[in-house]
Amino acid sequence: MPAETTKLPVFATIRDVFAVTARHIGELFRFSWPWLLALIVISGAIYWSLYPIERQSMAENGTGSNTLWFTSLLASTVIGAMIAVPWHRRILIDEHQTLQSGLQFDSLKLSYAAKALQLMFAMAAPGMLMFSLMPPSEAEAEFSAQDAFWTIAIIAWLTALLLFMNRFSLALPATAVGDPNAGFGESWRASKGNTWRLALVSFLATLLPLLLLFIALEHVMSGGMASVDASETTTRLSFTIANVFTEFVAMLIGMLYVTFLSLAYRHFAGAMGSRTVRADLS
Repeated sequence: MPAETTKLPVFATIRDVFAVTARHIGELFRFSWPWLLALIVISGAIYWSLYPIERQSMAENGTGSNTLWFTSLLASTVIGAMIAVPWHRRILIDEHQTLQSGLQFDSLKLSYAAKALQLMFAMAAPGMLMFSLMPPSEAEAEFSAQDAFWTIAIIAWLTALLLFMNRFSLALPATAVGDPNAGFGESWRASKGNTWRLALVSFLATLLPLLLLFIALEHVMSGGMASVDASETTTRLSFTIANVFTEFVAMLIGMLYVTFLSLAYRHFAGAMGSRTVRADLS
């Protein structure tokens, strides 16, 4: 019978996310750099080729196109999965990673990518639906009841993601180490009673550093973060460079999230029936 679920220690987990990542950061770059290079090339092609569609969508609707958002999210999810599997295995089973193992494409990575894409679709679909239904915004129009409705809807969607996606996402590190109990249902049941704890750790250890970094970049980059907006940037090249840089930074910070999932999975592994992970953080 699965072990009783225990409460995730919030601040100890946040500390360990940064400590474990810092300890193995050199190894992470050694096996992941080809995938990071692929991210730069593929993202560059996506943002360059879809720039006209994005400009048109911004001009007609006041919002970006779902085509660009979905395509870039698809590419970053698949590439992120290729990096995440060896990173999970380094943390959870002390398996040292090399460039060869980082480039290896096997059934674990395929299964991981499939689960990551399922989560991505579940996460993005409500947002894509909302943005497609939102009426075009008028720059000088007053804030209306309709604007309030869509603002509340977006906040509710983002809050639901923060609260619930973490609990399903524990299936990802379980998949990376070949845990037979790696389903979304097992992940949800094992983390029962820890919704707010998981949300708090994921926010403080991953989302907050990302937001702070982008705020810092706003003051450093020429044109600020407005360069990622097709309605604000002046050229196709500057739009592409700004967005590729943003994708690259988000991928690096995303590895903190992979570390967080690894440590959370280790904590709940007993409740998921796993005998695979190591008990230490070496």
